[in-house]
Amino acid sequence: MNPSNFVDIIGNFVNYAGNDGIQVNQGTGHFINGNQVRSSTRNGIAAFSAGNLIITDNTVEDSNAVGILLAGTGNGNVTLLGNTMIDNGVGARFESGAIDMSDLSRPNRIVNTAGLVPTGTPGIGMVFDMANPADPYSLTIANETIGSTIFEGFLPVGSFYVRFEDGNILHPVTGLPIIINGVDASFDGIRPALTGGVLTSAQLNFIEDRLFDADDALRNGRGQIFVGYVPASLQRGGLENLEDFFNNYGDFIGNISGLRVTITGLPSVTNIPGGNVPAGFGGPAALNALAPAAGGEGEDAQGAQQIAEIEPAAGEGQEVSCWNDAVSGAGNGQAVSYSFGGTLEESIADAATCGTAE
Repeated sequence: MNPSNFVDIIGNFVNYAGNDGIQVNQGTGHFINGNQVRSSTRNGIAAFSAGNLIITDNTVEDSNAVGILLAGTGNGNVTLLGNTMIDNGVGARFESGAIDMSDLSRPNRIVNTAGLVPTGTPGIGMVFDMANPADPYSLTIANETIGSTIFEGFLPVGSFYVRFEDGNILHPVTGLPIIINGVDASFDGIRPALTGGVLTSAQLNFIEDRLFDADDALRNGRGQIFVGYVPASLQRGGLENLEDFFNNYGDFIGNISGLRVTITGLPSVTNIPGGNVPAGFGGPAALNALAPAAGGEGEDAQGAQQIAEIEPAAGEGQEVSCWNDAVSGAGNGQAVSYSFGGTLEESIADAATCGTAE
Protein backbone atom coordinates (compact mmCIF):
# COMPACT_ATOMS: atom_id res chain seq x y z
CA MET A 1 0.00 0.00 0.00
CA ASN A 2 1.50 3.34 -1.09
CA PRO A 3 1.19 6.67 0.77
CA SER A 4 -2.25 7.16 2.32
CA ASN A 5 -3.44 8.08 5.78
CA PHE A 6 -5.70 6.32 8.28
CA VAL A 7 -5.98 3.02 6.46
CA ASP A 8 -7.51 0.04 8.28
CA ILE A 9 -6.28 -3.44 7.34
CA ILE A 10 -8.48 -5.83 9.29
CA GLY A 11 -9.27 -9.54 9.25
CA ASN A 12 -7.41 -10.65 6.14
CA PHE A 13 -5.90 -14.05 5.34
CA VAL A 14 -2.65 -13.70 3.42
CA ASN A 15 -0.76 -16.84 2.39
CA TYR A 16 2.42 -17.35 0.33
CA ALA A 17 2.95 -13.71 -0.61
CA GLY A 18 5.76 -13.25 -3.11
CA ASN A 19 7.09 -10.27 -1.12
CA ASP A 20 5.69 -8.88 2.15
CA GLY A 21 2.38 -10.26 3.31
CA ILE A 22 1.08 -6.82 4.36
CA GLN A 23 3.03 -3.67 3.60
CA VAL A 24 2.32 -0.03 4.41
CA ASN A 25 4.57 2.63 2.94
CA GLN A 26 4.55 6.07 4.54
CA GLY A 27 1.30 7.77 5.51
CA THR A 28 0.11 7.76 9.14
CA GLY A 29 -2.68 6.57 11.39
CA HIS A 30 -2.83 3.02 10.04
CA PHE A 31 -4.64 0.25 11.93
CA ILE A 32 -3.49 -3.33 11.23
CA ASN A 33 -5.62 -5.74 13.25
CA GLY A 34 -6.70 -9.36 13.31
CA ASN A 35 -4.91 -10.53 10.19
CA GLN A 36 -3.43 -13.98 9.59
CA VAL A 37 -0.29 -13.90 7.48
CA ARG A 38 1.54 -17.08 6.60
CA SER A 39 4.60 -18.11 4.60
CA SER A 40 5.61 -14.74 3.16
CA THR A 41 8.68 -14.72 0.95
CA ARG A 42 10.05 -11.72 2.85
CA ASN A 43 8.30 -10.14 5.83
CA GLY A 44 4.90 -10.89 7.30
CA ILE A 45 3.84 -7.33 8.16
CA ALA A 46 6.12 -4.47 7.10
CA ALA A 47 5.80 -0.74 7.67
CA PHE A 48 8.19 1.65 5.93
CA SER A 49 8.35 5.10 7.57
CA ALA A 50 4.62 4.86 8.10
CA GLY A 51 4.07 7.44 10.84
CA ASN A 52 1.78 6.40 13.68
CA LEU A 53 0.66 2.77 13.66
CA ILE A 54 -1.49 0.37 15.66
CA ILE A 55 -0.57 -3.27 15.08
CA THR A 56 -2.68 -5.58 17.21
CA ASP A 57 -3.92 -9.16 17.43
CA ASN A 58 -2.30 -10.41 14.23
CA THR A 59 -0.86 -13.88 13.69
CA VAL A 60 2.27 -14.01 11.55
CA GLU A 61 3.90 -17.35 10.73
CA ASP A 62 6.78 -18.70 8.68
CA SER A 63 8.04 -15.46 7.16
CA ASN A 64 11.47 -15.95 5.62
CA ALA A 65 12.82 -12.66 6.96
CA VAL A 66 10.88 -10.91 9.76
CA GLY A 67 7.46 -11.45 11.26
CA ILE A 68 6.72 -7.76 12.00
CA LEU A 69 9.13 -5.18 10.57
CA LEU A 70 9.18 -1.45 11.27
CA ALA A 71 11.69 -0.24 8.69
CA GLY A 72 13.12 3.11 7.69
CA THR A 73 13.54 6.31 9.65
CA GLY A 74 10.05 7.76 9.82
CA ASN A 75 7.88 5.48 11.95
CA GLY A 76 6.17 7.37 14.76
CA ASN A 77 4.22 6.08 17.74
CA VAL A 78 3.69 2.34 17.27
CA THR A 79 1.34 0.32 19.45
CA LEU A 80 2.27 -3.36 19.29
CA LEU A 81 -0.05 -5.58 21.34
CA GLY A 82 -1.56 -9.04 21.26
CA ASN A 83 0.35 -10.25 18.21
CA THR A 84 1.56 -13.82 17.75
CA MET A 85 4.73 -14.42 15.76
CA ILE A 86 5.62 -18.04 15.05
CA ASP A 87 8.67 -19.45 13.27
CA ASN A 88 9.73 -16.33 11.42
CA GLY A 89 13.37 -15.64 10.55
CA VAL A 90 13.22 -12.95 13.27
CA GLY A 91 10.12 -12.38 15.36
CA ALA A 92 10.13 -8.57 15.18
CA ARG A 93 12.62 -5.94 14.00
CA PHE A 94 12.43 -2.24 14.86
CA GLU A 95 14.42 0.43 13.01
CA SER A 96 12.43 3.51 14.08
CA GLY A 97 9.42 4.53 16.14
CA ALA A 98 8.37 4.75 19.77
CA ILE A 99 7.47 1.12 20.33
CA ASP A 100 4.68 0.67 22.89
CA MET A 101 4.24 -2.82 24.37
CA SER A 102 3.35 -1.61 27.85
CA ASP A 103 -0.21 -2.95 28.20
CA LEU A 104 0.45 -6.04 30.32
CA SER A 105 -3.00 -7.46 29.63
CA ARG A 106 -2.25 -7.91 25.91
CA PRO A 107 1.15 -9.59 25.53
CA ASN A 108 2.85 -10.21 22.25
CA ARG A 109 3.94 -13.83 21.82
CA ILE A 110 7.04 -14.89 19.91
CA VAL A 111 7.57 -18.60 19.30
CA ASN A 112 10.44 -20.55 17.77
CA THR A 113 9.14 -24.11 17.65
CA ALA A 114 12.51 -25.41 16.43
CA GLY A 115 14.02 -24.23 19.71
CA LEU A 116 11.59 -25.81 22.16
CA VAL A 117 14.34 -28.35 22.91
CA PRO A 118 17.91 -27.39 23.84
CA THR A 119 19.34 -29.26 20.84
CA GLY A 120 17.08 -27.44 18.38
CA THR A 121 17.66 -24.44 16.13
CA PRO A 122 18.44 -21.06 17.76
CA GLY A 123 15.97 -18.25 17.25
CA ILE A 124 15.84 -14.46 17.56
CA GLY A 125 12.84 -12.77 19.15
CA MET A 126 13.24 -8.99 18.85
CA VAL A 127 15.90 -6.78 17.30
CA PHE A 128 16.29 -3.02 17.90
CA ASP A 129 18.55 -1.46 15.27
CA MET A 130 18.17 2.22 14.33
CA ALA A 131 18.00 3.08 10.64
CA ASN A 132 19.38 6.53 11.50
CA PRO A 133 22.10 6.20 14.17
CA ALA A 134 22.61 9.99 14.12
CA ASP A 135 19.17 10.48 15.68
CA PRO A 136 18.93 8.62 19.00
CA TYR A 137 15.34 9.82 19.38
CA SER A 138 14.27 7.93 16.26
CA LEU A 139 13.99 4.58 18.06
CA THR A 140 12.71 4.36 21.63
CA ILE A 141 10.73 1.99 23.81
CA ALA A 142 7.60 3.58 25.27
CA ASN A 143 7.45 3.53 29.07
CA GLU A 144 10.82 1.74 28.96
CA THR A 145 9.32 -1.75 29.08
CA ILE A 146 8.96 -4.74 26.78
CA GLY A 147 5.70 -5.43 28.58
CA SER A 148 4.52 -8.95 29.22
CA THR A 149 5.94 -10.36 25.99
CA ILE A 150 5.96 -14.17 25.94
CA PHE A 151 9.07 -15.80 24.47
CA GLU A 152 8.94 -19.54 23.76
CA GLY A 153 11.45 -21.82 22.08
CA PHE A 154 14.74 -20.04 22.76
CA LEU A 155 16.38 -22.88 24.65
CA PRO A 156 19.30 -23.59 22.26
CA VAL A 157 22.57 -21.79 22.91
CA GLY A 158 22.90 -18.90 20.48
CA SER A 159 19.25 -17.87 20.77
CA PHE A 160 18.28 -14.30 21.70
CA TYR A 161 15.09 -13.07 23.27
CA VAL A 162 16.05 -9.47 22.53
CA ARG A 163 19.00 -7.85 20.78
CA PHE A 164 19.90 -4.19 21.23
CA GLU A 165 22.38 -3.60 18.44
CA ASP A 166 25.34 -1.27 19.03
CA GLY A 167 24.36 2.32 19.77
CA ASN A 168 20.69 1.54 20.40
CA ILE A 169 18.58 2.41 23.46
CA LEU A 170 21.11 4.88 24.88
CA HIS A 171 20.27 8.15 26.59
CA PRO A 172 20.29 10.86 23.88
CA VAL A 173 22.24 13.32 26.08
CA THR A 174 24.49 11.26 28.34
CA GLY A 175 24.96 8.30 26.03
CA LEU A 176 24.45 5.94 28.98
CA PRO A 177 22.39 2.75 28.70
CA ILE A 178 18.65 3.15 29.26
CA ILE A 179 17.28 0.50 31.61
CA ILE A 180 14.34 -1.35 30.06
CA ASN A 181 11.98 -3.31 32.28
CA GLY A 182 11.79 -6.99 31.35
CA VAL A 183 10.48 -8.30 34.67
CA ASP A 184 6.92 -8.75 33.38
CA ALA A 185 7.98 -10.74 30.32
CA SER A 186 8.04 -14.55 30.19
CA PHE A 187 11.24 -16.27 29.10
CA ASP A 188 10.62 -19.91 28.24
CA GLY A 189 8.41 -20.26 31.29
CA ILE A 190 10.41 -18.02 33.62
CA ARG A 191 8.37 -14.92 34.52
CA PRO A 192 10.33 -12.87 37.07
CA ALA A 193 7.27 -10.83 38.09
CA LEU A 194 5.75 -13.92 39.70
CA THR A 195 8.57 -13.98 42.27
CA GLY A 196 8.90 -10.24 42.73
CA GLY A 197 11.91 -10.18 40.42
CA VAL A 198 13.83 -12.64 42.61
CA LEU A 199 15.64 -15.27 40.54
CA THR A 200 18.13 -18.02 41.17
CA SER A 201 21.58 -17.66 39.67
CA ALA A 202 20.76 -20.36 37.13
CA GLN A 203 17.58 -18.59 36.02
CA LEU A 204 19.23 -15.20 35.73
CA ASN A 205 22.20 -16.57 33.80
CA PHE A 206 19.90 -18.47 31.46
CA ILE A 207 17.96 -15.32 30.58
CA GLU A 208 21.00 -13.03 30.42
CA ASP A 209 22.73 -15.42 28.02
CA ARG A 210 19.84 -14.77 25.64
CA LEU A 211 19.83 -10.97 25.89
CA PHE A 212 22.26 -8.84 23.90
CA ASP A 213 22.44 -5.61 25.86
CA ALA A 214 24.68 -3.32 27.92
CA ASP A 215 26.54 -6.01 29.85
CA ASP A 216 27.78 -7.63 26.64
CA ALA A 217 30.84 -6.45 24.74
CA LEU A 218 31.32 -3.66 23.99
CA ARG A 219 30.11 -2.96 27.49
CA ASN A 220 27.58 -0.12 27.86
CA GLY A 221 27.41 0.24 24.11
CA ARG A 222 23.63 -0.27 24.12
CA GLY A 223 20.65 -0.30 26.47
CA GLN A 224 20.13 -2.76 29.32
CA ILE A 225 17.17 -5.05 30.02
CA PHE A 226 16.50 -5.63 33.71
CA VAL A 227 14.85 -8.99 34.32
CA GLY A 228 15.41 -9.46 38.07
CA TYR A 229 18.13 -10.13 40.60
CA VAL A 230 19.64 -12.85 42.77
CA PRO A 231 19.54 -11.97 46.49
CA ALA A 232 22.71 -12.45 48.50
CA SER A 233 21.27 -15.45 50.34
CA LEU A 234 20.96 -17.34 47.01
CA GLN A 235 24.34 -16.40 45.61
CA ARG A 236 27.19 -18.87 45.77
CA GLY A 237 29.31 -17.91 48.76
CA GLY A 238 26.81 -15.25 49.74
CA LEU A 239 26.08 -16.84 53.15
CA GLU A 240 29.15 -16.08 55.20
CA ASN A 241 28.16 -17.62 58.52
CA LEU A 242 25.47 -19.62 60.24
CA GLU A 243 24.14 -16.54 62.03
CA ASP A 244 23.31 -15.01 58.65
CA PHE A 245 21.38 -18.16 57.77
CA PHE A 246 19.15 -18.03 60.83
CA ASN A 247 18.69 -14.28 60.46
CA ASN A 248 16.84 -14.96 57.22
CA TYR A 249 13.91 -16.16 59.29
CA GLY A 250 11.66 -14.13 61.55
CA ASP A 251 11.42 -14.59 65.29
CA PHE A 252 9.15 -17.33 66.62
CA ILE A 253 5.95 -15.84 67.98
CA GLY A 254 4.31 -18.01 70.60
CA ASN A 255 3.74 -18.55 74.32
CA ILE A 256 5.33 -21.85 75.20
CA SER A 257 8.11 -22.88 77.55
CA GLY A 258 10.06 -26.01 78.32
CA LEU A 259 10.87 -26.82 74.71
CA ARG A 260 14.38 -28.06 73.99
CA VAL A 261 15.60 -28.53 70.40
CA THR A 262 18.93 -30.27 69.85
CA ILE A 263 20.79 -29.97 66.53
CA THR A 264 23.44 -32.64 66.35
CA GLY A 265 25.08 -31.58 63.09
CA LEU A 266 26.05 -28.31 61.45
CA PRO A 267 26.82 -27.63 57.78
CA SER A 268 30.11 -29.14 56.73
CA VAL A 269 32.98 -26.77 56.18
CA THR A 270 34.08 -26.82 52.54
CA ASN A 271 36.04 -23.60 52.16
CA ILE A 272 39.20 -24.70 53.94
CA PRO A 273 42.17 -23.09 52.11
CA GLY A 274 43.40 -25.53 49.51
CA GLY A 275 40.16 -27.48 49.71
CA ASN A 276 41.61 -30.13 52.06
CA VAL A 277 38.81 -30.93 54.48
CA PRO A 278 39.67 -33.65 57.01
CA ALA A 279 37.34 -36.64 56.97
CA GLY A 280 34.43 -36.05 59.35
CA PHE A 281 35.37 -32.42 59.91
CA GLY A 282 32.33 -30.40 60.90
CA GLY A 283 30.20 -33.46 61.70
CA PRO A 284 28.57 -34.12 65.07
CA ALA A 285 31.34 -36.56 66.00
CA ALA A 286 34.01 -33.87 65.67
CA LEU A 287 33.35 -32.49 69.13
CA ASN A 288 33.59 -35.91 70.68
CA ALA A 289 36.85 -36.50 68.88
CA LEU A 290 38.63 -33.84 70.94
CA ALA A 291 41.45 -35.43 72.92
CA PRO A 292 41.82 -34.55 76.63
CA ALA A 293 45.29 -33.20 75.84
CA ALA A 294 43.66 -30.46 73.80
CA GLY A 295 43.10 -28.55 77.02
CA GLY A 296 46.59 -28.84 78.41
CA GLU A 297 47.30 -30.31 81.83
CA GLY A 298 45.58 -30.47 85.19
CA GLU A 299 42.14 -28.94 85.46
CA ASP A 300 42.23 -27.90 81.80
CA ALA A 301 42.68 -31.54 80.81
CA GLN A 302 39.70 -32.55 82.94
CA GLY A 303 37.58 -29.91 81.15
CA ALA A 304 38.60 -31.22 77.77
CA GLN A 305 37.75 -34.75 78.89
CA GLN A 306 34.27 -33.55 79.87
CA ILE A 307 33.80 -31.95 76.47
CA ALA A 308 34.81 -35.19 74.79
CA GLU A 309 32.21 -37.11 76.79
CA ILE A 310 29.26 -34.89 75.75
CA GLU A 311 26.46 -36.94 74.19
CA PRO A 312 25.30 -35.36 70.91
CA ALA A 313 21.62 -35.67 71.84
CA ALA A 314 21.99 -34.91 75.51
CA GLY A 315 18.96 -33.16 76.97
CA GLU A 316 16.42 -33.31 79.77
CA GLY A 317 12.70 -33.91 79.62
CA GLN A 318 10.53 -36.30 77.65
CA GLU A 319 12.03 -37.25 74.30
CA VAL A 320 9.68 -36.88 71.34
CA SER A 321 10.00 -37.97 67.72
CA CYS A 322 8.49 -35.09 65.75
CA TRP A 323 7.77 -31.36 65.86
CA ASN A 324 4.07 -31.95 66.48
CA ASP A 325 4.74 -33.82 69.71
CA ALA A 326 7.40 -31.29 70.74
CA VAL A 327 5.10 -28.28 70.37
CA SER A 328 2.16 -30.13 71.89
CA GLY A 329 4.13 -31.15 74.96
CA ALA A 330 5.73 -27.74 75.43
CA GLY A 331 2.32 -26.11 75.10
CA ASN A 332 1.10 -28.24 78.00
CA GLY A 333 3.97 -27.05 80.17
CA GLN A 334 6.03 -30.23 79.87
CA ALA A 335 9.79 -30.29 79.33
CA VAL A 336 10.40 -32.06 76.05
CA SER A 337 13.50 -32.88 74.06
CA TYR A 338 13.56 -33.21 70.26
CA SER A 339 16.72 -34.18 68.40
CA PHE A 340 17.59 -33.64 64.73
CA GLY A 341 20.22 -36.38 64.91
CA GLY A 342 20.15 -40.00 63.79
CA THR A 343 20.12 -41.99 60.60
CA LEU A 344 17.48 -42.04 57.89
CA GLU A 345 16.13 -45.34 59.25
CA GLU A 346 15.83 -43.85 62.73
CA SER A 347 14.03 -40.79 61.36
CA ILE A 348 11.51 -43.02 59.57
CA ALA A 349 10.93 -45.02 62.71
CA ASP A 350 10.47 -41.81 64.72
CA ALA A 351 8.00 -40.46 62.20
CA ALA A 352 5.94 -43.65 62.52
CA THR A 353 5.48 -43.01 66.23
CA CYS A 354 4.60 -39.33 65.82
CA GLY A 355 1.52 -38.39 67.77
CA THR A 356 1.95 -41.09 70.44
CA ALA A 357 3.63 -38.91 73.05
CA GLU A 358 1.55 -38.21 76.16
